[in-house]
Amino acid sequence: MVRKFMFAAALAVLFIGGISTGAGGSPTSISPSTRPCSAKKRSCPPTTTTTTTPTTTTTPTTTANPTEPAPIAGQGYTQVFADDFNTFDTTAWNDHIWYQSTPPAGAVSVSNGALSLVSTKAAGWKQINVATDQKKTWTYGYFEARMKWTGIPGAWPAFWLFSEAHRDGTQGSLGTAEIDIQEGDGNYPNGYNTALHSNSSGSDQVCPSNNFHADLGQGNLTIGYHTYGLLWTPTSVTWYLDGQPIASCAPWPNSTNQPLFMLLSIWPGGAAAGSTPPATATSIETDVDWVHVWQKP
Repeated sequence: MVRKFMFAAALAVLFIGGISTGAGGSPTSISPSTRPCSAKKRSCPPTTTTTTTPTTTTTPTTTANPTEPAPIAGQGYTQVFADDFNTFDTTAWNDHIWYQSTPPAGAVSVSNGALSLVSTKAAGWKQINVATDQKKTWTYGYFEARMKWTGIPGAWPAFWLFSEAHRDGTQGSLGTAEIDIQEGDGNYPNGYNTALHSNSSGSDQVCPSNNFHADLGQGNLTIGYHTYGLLWTPTSVTWYLDGQPIASCAPWPNSTNQPLFMLLSIWPGGAAAGSTPPATATSIETDVDWVHVWQKP
């Protein structure tokens, strides 16, 4: 998830079939703004890693013969991870990002088959995350989550992948890989950000260059649930909204193709304009119905 830095100049946007994110293409794009402190910055010091369990622990149930998503149908993929959030599975998820302390009470919860991440004014608009670091990582695959989020200025939801090696301090000469599958901004409820970072803890490049899609032609995406997907292979990274491709890039050399862990978030701010939630707001929220990961054997 993009944090405290300006987007650097990026590679020209790739075209795959009817996908276009370059100048004059569709969907409409705008440039993002600076971001607050992040996992990518070593200036964000690690804090306690004590985990507060929001609910009981269980192992996610994977359907024996799940239906293949359209972007990978018939291509030999197998579902390797599925969480339908009937409970909060602490064997898969941490309830905070590693450099922050445990979240306020009620910020991470599971009910009615959905994960809820809630940041409140009363608690000081905290950054709320769940993450699979040091529990589950993946290199390549199809990642998808069915999500909805608060459609007001100052809401910053995200579904993203980040470098396990950077988290563990073992990355060496590798760039700090990050793939933002979905990064919203309540100021622009008709679209969201997609980004492939070459090195989000240092000199960074981002593809697509105009990576905030201000209007994807489906109206207000915050009204209900939508499925946000990413197909990551050794040669390409492609983003999907409800099974339809919206952007594609080539992996960055010495960066993208390394084990990444998954995060789901709600932060105050925004992936494009960025703002504080209005004075009348009391909370912002990301709700996740399910998360699935598919890989080739």
